[in-house]
Amino acid sequence: MERNETPVERAKSLSWLHLLAAVPILMAHVASKDLSAAAQTAAIALALMEQKSGRWEALLESHGLSLWEYELVVRMHQSHAIFEMPAIMPEAVAANYAPLLMANAVRIYIMQPTNNWNLIFCTMIGIDRGNRCKVLREALKVADDDGDDSPSICLRWFLCHAILLGGEGPSFALAEFLSMIKKARAAMEQAESWTNPKTMLPPETYWPCLGVAKSYSAAIKRVASLLQSMIQAYASSSDLDSEKRHVMCCSSYYCLASS
Repeated sequence: MERNETPVERAKSLSWLHLLAAVPILMAHVASKDLSAAAQTAAIALALMEQKSGRWEALLESHGLSLWEYELVVRMHQSHAIFEMPAIMPEAVAANYAPLLMANAVRIYIMQPTNNWNLIFCTMIGIDRGNRCKVLREALKVADDDGDDSPSICLRWFLCHAILLGGEGPSFALAEFLSMIKKARAAMEQAESWTNPKTMLPPETYWPCLGVAKSYSAAIKRVASLLQSMIQAYASSSDLDSEKRHVMCCSSYYCLASS
């Protein structure tokens, strides 16, 4: 785009061929880590899509596609580009794109609530449309059924965190929670052989859940019957966050896993 030109202004002179070309160009920008170009390309494509949506929809349908499928691809690639920005761009620059990430997350959640990656973005930026645990469980099943390991790992930790904060009622079954944590840790250990699953997992989600599990596991060693108890959910995020004190003293995940 020219300086001070908006995506809508840039899209006015573009055509159907530009709409089709936007997706491979966007993917190339994301792959090469040209993230600001990716975000801008997606913004132009979305503006172009909206200008003559009825016409575009008819043209896409003739190729067996829907306008929503096109929109989903564009929005998800834009979201991934924006999510990666803080790691390689000045924080102030990356922050300028935050409203786009928010708009994408809301739009996709409305249209496709159990979209795994978008649900991760929704959770990380605090979008809560209600029934979070129900949606997380549904999305987790989809991820497991599809063998989609990375989102499956993140969704497990997000679900554990939500349950601890009362997402399924004022108390939770300790045995079920510890079982979920065990599966989440096992999946993470397996994934670490080929990727770094923590890059998509906020520390404010991961560490408190691990801290709660470690604390109650130690208590069960003293009183075995505690495993069958219902435990009061945490009153606030700050209360839950304090539980990370049980594990933050360890320097590595493997130290924690062996304890």
